[in-house]
Amino acid sequence: MKDTRIERIADGLWALGDAHQGSLYLIEGDERALLIDTGMGAEPLLPVLRTLTDKPIALALTHAHVDHMERADEFETVYLHRGDLYAWPGRLSLLFRMGQILFRVPRRRYWAARFTPMDDGDAFDLGGFSVRVLHAPGHTPGSAIFVDDRHRALFTGDAFGSGEAAWMWLPFAQSVRRYRESLSELLPKLRPYRDYRFYGGHRLQGLLYSTSPHARLLCLRTVEDMIALCDRMLSGEEKGKASGLLPLLRLRVYAFGSASMVQRRGKIR
Repeated sequence: MKDTRIERIADGLWALGDAHQGSLYLIEGDERALLIDTGMGAEPLLPVLRTLTDKPIALALTHAHVDHMERADEFETVYLHRGDLYAWPGRLSLLFRMGQILFRVPRRRYWAARFTPMDDGDAFDLGGFSVRVLHAPGHTPGSAIFVDDRHRALFTGDAFGSGEAAWMWLPFAQSVRRYRESLSELLPKLRPYRDYRFYGGHRLQGLLYSTSPHARLLCLRTVEDMIALCDRMLSGEEKGKASGLLPLLRLRVYAFGSASMVQRRGKIR
């Protein structure tokens, strides 16, 4: 398990981190367990999980980016929001391959038929409690958040950033204007969970890079500030600063309060 860091957060809840600073979460119920994302660690994941639980494990993905699902082929049951599953027909394999090249991980093959679609409001019964699905489009069309009332936790993937900035420059991410609309629709659904802990898809970024002005631990205020940031970007008030990431794409970092975003200037509309 040299490639995987394991942290026990509470009884029946673990955070695991891979070498690429991806975060995945194992939630154990009385009868079943649910894994949220797989990361893209170099070692097989299931043997690691079997040191934590002997219950049947289903996999639910926050979104269809390779750094969150590179190990999905180890699982018999894999859930993905239909917004990602059907928004990219015929493109899933290409998208995964692009991510595998970018992150230099071994090639694996994926097909849309490999996944079971899930929707907003669906629930995973783990025995004793359920984990619910909230649709949170923006970073991808089918980004999802998972609500765990037993542990008072939300698992947010990359829906509004995860330690550092929200990457909204990627293929199929929404425009700034549409992202603002999506967040405004999502915010009332999140308010009942104001006091829950928010766990992002790259949780370690917020811990390792705490000296960065754009490294934040997630909370409801992050969503509120992200909406305000979108407004400032659309009005031209927030100009952003050049990012050192992929210089040819001329990416910029935009920030306001606890929220930040990496975006191409041409997508601010």
